[in-house]
Amino acid sequence: MVLLGQGSEVFDSVRVDDRAAARSAVRHLINLGHRRIGLIGIDDAEEVTMGSTPPLSRLAGYRQSLLAAGIALDEDFEQFGANSVAGGAEAMTRLLSAPEMPTAVFVGSDEMAFGALGVVRAAGMTVPRDISIVGFDNHDLSEVMDLTTIDQNIRGQGEAAAGLLLETLTAGPGAPRAHRTIDTRLVLRRSTAPPSFNSTTSPESPTSPQSKEEI
Repeated sequence: MVLLGQGSEVFDSVRVDDRAAARSAVRHLINLGHRRIGLIGIDDAEEVTMGSTPPLSRLAGYRQSLLAAGIALDEDFEQFGANSVAGGAEAMTRLLSAPEMPTAVFVGSDEMAFGALGVVRAAGMTVPRDISIVGFDNHDLSEVMDLTTIDQNIRGQGEAAAGLLLETLTAGPGAPRAHRTIDTRLVLRRSTAPPSFNSTTSPESPTSPQSKEEI
């Protein structure tokens, strides 16, 4: 057996570093000049019964990047929902109703990002002029939607998992467990841009130097 998408001490496993990938996505927004950066996270309880590490790791990466840049965490900017278009739409609706609106949002999955994009446009706003959005997955439709996102190399993960299975069959019982971490990459499209100083946003303060620990 090989676990895909989650580490294990019992079985071989293949995964990506979700925390590092989330840090990369949020750091991209910070480098563009955004300081009010929201999160639309996956509500893990809605999806699985035994818990899953990627949603928590992506949340941790988001928070780490903000803190490393000297940006205080704001619970109003963290909204969660089911991992679906509808879940993303509901979470974005709450973000747009916050006392102060974010100028950018990191979304825990592309499907949720599609819902978020729809809500922003229904509100008469444009992406990325009024708000920048970054997704996670590089879903087949993300290119059509012009969504900046994290590509987690699904094909590469599958190939690595199959390779570990074959190695285990060859090695036989008692072989040490093997673990593979697949690299991710940020795919830049036109859903992200520097914040604009219009009626829906207030001028941004300069970004603080990022700590070497996070970079």
